[in-house]
Amino acid sequence: MEKQLITKVKTLSISFTIDQIISIERMIEVTPLPLSSNYFVGMGRIREKVIPIIDMNEVLFNQKSEEKDSTRLILVEGIGLQLALMVDEANEIIEVKDEDIQPLPEMNDNPMFNGVFKSKEMLVSMINLDGLIKGLSNIESIREQVNQINII
Repeated sequence: MEKQLITKVKTLSISFTIDQIISIERMIEVTPLPLSSNYFVGMGRIREKVIPIIDMNEVLFNQKSEEKDSTRLILVEGIGLQLALMVDEANEIIEVKDEDIQPLPEMNDNPMFNGVFKSKEMLVSMINLDGLIKGLSNIESIREQVNQINII
């Protein structure tokens, strides 16, 4: 059994394993960086650290998010990097039984999703955080920029 945070990105319900979540934050002021990937919103200061902010709408649908009152940043850590994932809503934390999780066929060597489960008559896709991060283009250059900024 694992605890999952259910979030929304457009009409898609996605979840993150609670163990990888540091916090859930309201939207903050973001400093954009020129010539960066479309999914990369910019840098923001969260909990006294400069954190890269990733637009999950852009990652999943190739569309820029519209910031609303319900927009949340899910501060996560995966493969040695802290990121803030921007979602349209952060809804609830639930416990999911292992037998309720349906695997997805592997589409490539780096799956972004671990599986799906049903919650309140909606289908929820479980994010594989390490797979998501590894699949982001230019993530290593973002990691280097963050490390340089946080050293100062």
